[in-house]
Amino acid sequence: MMTLGEIAEKILKNLSEAESKALHLLRNGHVADFGKEEKENLAQATGWGERTIRAGFIRGLCTDPSKVNELKPHGLRIRGAKIEGQLKLDELEISIDISLRECFIHS
Repeated sequence: MMTLGEIAEKILKNLSEAESKALHLLRNGHVADFGKEEKENLAQATGWGERTIRAGFIRGLCTDPSKVNELKPHGLRIRGAKIEGQLKLDELEISIDISLRECFIHS
């Protein structure tokens, strides 16, 4: 059975289009903003397929030392995304700020 770290590492090598976009924006100090409206309607989140980011992607960014360094000092900031899977950040030692605004977390 793979550990969470191994799963996150595998995910970071096989990114979706939304995850690639997020990583590019985050590396450059920007918010990964997938929002279509000024205020997102989370009731419509099931239709956000093109905005879907896997929970393992977020865990990977928080636990891979090289990725953590790339995200400093701005941290991990995502808006208006649908996050698939169990996020499970409570057991991790995270050294960057995380902001998930108007995101729908679907586990």
